[in-house]
Amino acid sequence: MLSTICKLVSQTVADQLVEFYTTTLLTENLLTEEIFLANAQGVRDQFTNTTRNSFLTSLNAIRAIVQGNGIVNRLGTNFKLGADHNNTHIQASSPISYSSYQCSCALSSYCTMITSISSAYRGDLSYNSIEFPHSKVILANLTFLVTGINVGCFVLDAVLQSNLSCLYNTSCLSQLNTYLTDSLYPYNATALLNSSPSYSPQTIGELADNLMVDNWLFTPSYEAYFTACNPPSCTYTYTHQFDIIYVITTTVGFIGGIVTILMLLTVPLVTFIRRRIFTQGRLSPSLIDDDHTTAG
Repeated sequence: MLSTICKLVSQTVADQLVEFYTTTLLTENLLTEEIFLANAQGVRDQFTNTTRNSFLTSLNAIRAIVQGNGIVNRLGTNFKLGADHNNTHIQASSPISYSSYQCSCALSSYCTMITSISSAYRGDLSYNSIEFPHSKVILANLTFLVTGINVGCFVLDAVLQSNLSCLYNTSCLSQLNTYLTDSLYPYNATALLNSSPSYSPQTIGELADNLMVDNWLFTPSYEAYFTACNPPSCTYTYTHQFDIIYVITTTVGFIGGIVTILMLLTVPLVTFIRRRIFTQGRLSPSLIDDDHTTAG
């Protein structure tokens, strides 16, 4: 069942990636790198949320259909199975309860208990009921509790409420290997390596909620975006808040610049005016003499 859940997650992610790869970023003007990365982060979050919701919708639909239709588990973990009075066919009777009979499979599919390995034997007592008269009671002696692995009404719900703590525990796996050696499906495994010393086992349901993903690798490239846009020109605005010292220095420099310009313009102008006045002064006596000569 765990493999089936992983395949469902993988298929959901693959389907969403097909749609994601058709997404195009259209902008009227070239975005700055900061805004581009913020948009890319938003697209990534939207993708992960959409994928997660799509997976959970499919998973919850399956659970609702199974529970709502009262489908009998072939393992007999949600309803008791037995033959009718004439032994002509198999029928289901009362639902099975878990957690010290506090949770009934007729009302909830979440009823579970820890998986155990026991030595079973048929008791001498009879279990009389209307559905299955004269049924012998099956007794069992508890041998080993499989930490983190649950059994319940339905395999799917039991797996989702289980965790992988036993797979990280050498002692648990060693005992499990011992009891399953002679089974139809021999089991021989080594403990998984824990990369984090503060590891806290999550349930399969919690892992499935995160799509079995620890971290999404998402590497947006501003260089690729810039190259694809190929802008013909770029302009930028530099914004700066001036302090008082800068304002005074700039003002003094500006005034000094004006004074320098005026000095450069004034000296030639004054020289020119003085020359004009001097020239006019030399011409004026000649004109007077000419007037006197004409009069005589």
